[in-house]
Amino acid sequence: MKIAIYGAGEVGQGCCQNLLRAGIQPEAFFDRRARKGEECLGIPLLQVDEYSDSKHSDTIVIIALADGLLHKEVADKLCSKGFQKLVFLPIAYDMPTRLKTKLTILYNEYLEGRVTGVVQDYGRYAKESFFEAGQAVASAGIDKVVVWVPLEIVYTESLEHWPGDKNNLHSPYAYYDRNIATNYWMLNLIRYFQGMDGSCDLYLSMYERNGGAKPNIEKRRLQFELFEHEYSFGMEFFIHSAPEAMWNERGYFNIVGGNHRIMYLYAKGCRYFPLKISRKDFCKWQGMEAVTPDLIERITYPISHPAFQYVIVHGVGEIYHTFKSIEESYGHVDLSNKKILDLSHTEGFFARQFARMKASKVIVAVKAEKLAFYEKLNRLMCVPDIELVDESVIESAELNYDIILRKDSIGMVEITEQTGKNYE
Repeated sequence: MKIAIYGAGEVGQGCCQNLLRAGIQPEAFFDRRARKGEECLGIPLLQVDEYSDSKHSDTIVIIALADGLLHKEVADKLCSKGFQKLVFLPIAYDMPTRLKTKLTILYNEYLEGRVTGVVQDYGRYAKESFFEAGQAVASAGIDKVVVWVPLEIVYTESLEHWPGDKNNLHSPYAYYDRNIATNYWMLNLIRYFQGMDGSCDLYLSMYERNGGAKPNIEKRRLQFELFEHEYSFGMEFFIHSAPEAMWNERGYFNIVGGNHRIMYLYAKGCRYFPLKISRKDFCKWQGMEAVTPDLIERITYPISHPAFQYVIVHGVGEIYHTFKSIEESYGHVDLSNKKILDLSHTEGFFARQFARMKASKVIVAVKAEKLAFYEKLNRLMCVPDIELVDESVIESAELNYDIILRKDSIGMVEITEQTGKNYE
């Protein structure tokens, strides 16, 4: 077995010493600052290009860099030079959590000098390899699956599609069939239990004003304490007790109970939630549109499709801050007579949000060369009632819309009502 170590710093030297103790002599250290003839711990210190080409394919290279974010950049470069057996930290990779865990364990074993684990060819970790819908499945049964569903398509119960006795529904009526981010008042209860709010009056008043049954606060406190205990040990409890949900033809899921469970995870900062759905509904969520490598390379905003669960979106904090602001401002408002114009160039992410809110008309202005790309995104996410228009013909028609989305001078999305009221 041939082993080389990329990085001759503290991590690399520690790895080398562990290998030597295990009776394994590394072939070389690779370091971009290496000078001809240098050694480290008695091992040749080389530039990558100085290593014999004939050894590339069967040499395992351990990337021993303290900064895990650099591992992908280095691994990609090594792969381009013919190295395929790479041991690395998968922090910056778009891949399933289970695989990340497996690779991290393998990496730690190799750092410790335990080199019994099989190192797969690096090519199998190519980005497009993981873009298939099954990666969204947390657990599978015969008729139903528990899947990770993104925040933007997790909605409260639908009165229209509720499968049981509607008398058993206890939520305030104004908050049925709304994105869960609209339920900011439920966060008041959680913050109260956390000691961050002095009372849960907002939570209680919402029930009083909107006709819901008055909740038992002490019962909710016990529930919260259970959630806190289980959350300390990970997500297993929440996966096994995932609320059921039903697919809505407007391109989202309505939960069937479990509001407090979902809102607890939302308060913890989760963007994906375990929901139990039928296999038939899972197929509907997948849709018929193929996920192609060219699409994968172009996206810069979250895609609420099961094949995209492991995409790392940069600037996601700002994106979801805007998302939550929109939900808090408009999520409980009747938009059925409102026309929306999206000039923000955000791949329709926020426009789809308004379409799911049943706005009467949603127009997305798109550069002509991106129309086909936007059309594919719309088909992929099954959101109806969105019209894509070449932006060159839309500017003069702005006054015909009630709400306009655009980016300001620093690239932040701002939302303007034609009455002059702004939300950011």
